[in-house]
Amino acid sequence: MPVDEGGPAFPTENLWNERLQSRVRHQGMSLRDYFAGQALSKIVDIVIEHAVEEMGDGPCSAADVWNAMKVPAALYTPAAWIVADAAIETRKGGKDEPERN
Repeated sequence: MPVDEGGPAFPTENLWNERLQSRVRHQGMSLRDYFAGQALSKIVDIVIEHAVEEMGDGPCSAADVWNAMKVPAALYTPAAWIVADAAIETRKGGKDEPERN
């Protein structure tokens, strides 16, 4: 089943392309890509914050933080796509906004 990309995030129209010597329309990234990028940023922030808390006080390097992160990086991207797909569904009106506890 095809994934709903949500349409373009930053479409532009009538840009002059010097190489083609004509006006072109650029779709920009998909809305799904944009939502996933926003979600991924927050997911990584949360994981890093948790790693720093676990390390305690004292100086640490970026490598120390990376090594303290408990969640494998391979899990971040799928989680971001799940959030992006849910945002597109909510935006389309396919689902109600999630309840907050």
